[in-house]
Amino acid sequence: ADGDLVEALSHARSASEAVWREARPADDFAAALPGLEQVLGLTREIAAAKSAALNTSPYEALLDLYEPADLGRIVRRSAGILDVDVDDVGATTIASRSRGTPRVANRLLKRVRDYAEVRGAGRIDREVAEEALDLLEVDHAGLDRLDRDILRTICEKFEGGPVGLSTLAVAVGEEADTIEDVYEPYLLQQGFLKRTPRGRVATAAAFEHVGVERPAQHAASLF
Repeated sequence: ADGDLVEALSHARSASEAVWREARPADDFAAALPGLEQVLGLTREIAAAKSAALNTSPYEALLDLYEPADLGRIVRRSAGILDVDVDDVGATTIASRSRGTPRVANRLLKRVRDYAEVRGAGRIDREVAEEALDLLEVDHAGLDRLDRDILRTICEKFEGGPVGLSTLAVAVGEEADTIEDVYEPYLLQQGFLKRTPRGRVATAAAFEHVGVERPAQHAASLF
């Protein structure tokens, strides 16, 4: 996004928070409303700029992913609540494959816990976490089987695309809405997919990830 917009949003947030701190004791929401409207307007401008640059929707452009270290702390905290024995490396291993989101991290923690109770004496370390995640078919990029099926289908059956969403959905045996709402946002953010006016296109990173050789004419025919 434009650097001036980002700087303006930062200033607007600070100013809005200062006004809110003064207005809150008096429950004077009206005083804070102009600042909140400015923050919302700038956020929309940034979303529009990022979505244009990434060729995705404004909502997807604003999705912020957690860093593995932050997710690792979340995994350890959740493990404490669930009374799960996990060491730091085990927590980081789970976090690194969690698509940058606490929801996925907590879901994977519970699945790895179940595996550890059967095969790892109940304790999660790196080895147990990696074995469990491999069994769940979650790879080091956080992609699961259907993520890879989507990429492999575009790369192999459609030579990298472009391919329409409905055609892709039929090819992988999944609902178009599920692909668009659940799988595409992360694949777009991670640089595995691009959207073009003619359909979805696999990037060079996608070909490399699924181990498919990229057709020589693919790069020249993206648009």
